[in-house]
Amino acid sequence: LALYKILPMSLAAWAADPVVFQYTFYLFAHNLMEAMALMVASAMYATLPLYLADGSRKLYSEKLANLALWVLLVTSVTSGLHHFITFYPNQPVALSYWGNIMSWGTGLGAAISIFTVLATIWQHGLKPEPGIIAVLIGWALYILDGASAIVTSNIAWTYQLHGTMWQSGHFMTVVLSMSLMWMGVLYHHYPVITGRKLDAALGNLYIKLITVGSFGAAIVMLAGGAAGMPRRFADWHPEGWMLYGNLILAFGLIIGASFAVYFYNLMKSREISAPMGELARA
Repeated sequence: LALYKILPMSLAAWAADPVVFQYTFYLFAHNLMEAMALMVASAMYATLPLYLADGSRKLYSEKLANLALWVLLVTSVTSGLHHFITFYPNQPVALSYWGNIMSWGTGLGAAISIFTVLATIWQHGLKPEPGIIAVLIGWALYILDGASAIVTSNIAWTYQLHGTMWQSGHFMTVVLSMSLMWMGVLYHHYPVITGRKLDAALGNLYIKLITVGSFGAAIVMLAGGAAGMPRRFADWHPEGWMLYGNLILAFGLIIGASFAVYFYNLMKSREISAPMGELARA
């Protein structure tokens, strides 16, 4: 409002203070990410039963699934405090430990959710269609991201890793994992929404490419961060980090190729001859 001259700038100057802006931005951005995580977890719970081999369409335990979502909701609201541990001026120690504990709490919620998904597949079996496999690949990548977050949310480790490529790998992995889950859900619903059939061969090619590209990029970025590779400047060659940079580029190109295959599959999809009512019931 101050930028548009609706309010005097003097009334908004407090928002430009670095501490105020950092807390406002990170708490908003981190909770936005957590909200997306809750949505994709819910999408997983809704989509997985449709691909169970025995046709039961039931999760292993709906109570555990709901418990996981509640644990994630309660702990994630303030888990973003782990981002301020290394900031200057530093936040109170109590808030740093609180962010550390809440971050590990999200790991508990994720563990319950992981158990529910794996137990469901173990109990009922799975029809390995491209849509659900894409969702599960994204889910596995999200687990890797959660493991990296647990490490970097630790007060001792964050001083070693927060300014390195580890943190960039964490950010890239969480965004990519949620994107993969949504893309898998879209792959499942696309025929019902549009009445067009997707090419399973292209779907499987997309899965192979995105698996190699996403896990490769994530592991290389985390490894580079563990080796001390900085994320805020690109003078990598003198310190011997260029190998990590080149590998990140290579895996990034594979990710780009997988997206091209995915969208090409959508564009070349053909009309389904079966009536949509029968398709929806199938």
